[in-house]
Amino acid sequence: FEFGKDYIKKENKYIEEERLSLFITGDKISKNWNNNLEKSDFYFIKGIVFSIIDGLNLKNVNSRPTKDKNLKEGESLTLNDIPLVNYGIVTNNSLALFGIEQEVYYAEFNWNNIVKSIDKKPVLSKEIPKYPEVSRDLSILIDENITFKSIYNEAYKANKNLIQNISLFDVYVGKNIPKSKKSYGLNFNISDNSKTLSDSEIDNLMKKITDNLIKKFGAELR
Repeated sequence: FEFGKDYIKKENKYIEEERLSLFITGDKISKNWNNNLEKSDFYFIKGIVFSIIDGLNLKNVNSRPTKDKNLKEGESLTLNDIPLVNYGIVTNNSLALFGIEQEVYYAEFNWNNIVKSIDKKPVLSKEIPKYPEVSRDLSILIDENITFKSIYNEAYKANKNLIQNISLFDVYVGKNIPKSKKSYGLNFNISDNSKTLSDSEIDNLMKKITDNLIKKFGAELR
């Protein structure tokens, strides 16, 4: 990734803008005794982009096909018609200029616009937890039109007091995934501010989360 200034000429003058650029290529997961080889793909960078957007608490973001001529396939995210990020698959012509022969996935955030769009809310602080936090992963298969945001909101309903954070660490479409479906890898951070949770309590919470997602979205466990 790279974070820095970009200079754009508009009406015979140069405008300075902050940009965050991400580049991904090669293997997403290397083959080892526990994992099969997985290549990076469009949905991998899309998952990263939406994780950043969600983490910045940017709501009601709209998606449309990108107009970036350096991308042969991609999307543009806007908020109230303000451009936030372009991401997708770099064109073969652009790759050839650098002698690259494998696919590259690229995202560029307009950081000036993002900063202006972030909801300016008071910064809240809370006491560091006295009791241990537990991390659990969940892999599900869902319809490709279901968003991480909707999964996030539904999962939190299981217990907002115990679920401290939900993150999306993998989005996969391809081999062994049915058509019109996608795989989500979700991570949950769980803790109780008043006690140490038992294994059975954590298991019951994860079951409730899973049941909610199955009932609401027809999710399938992977």
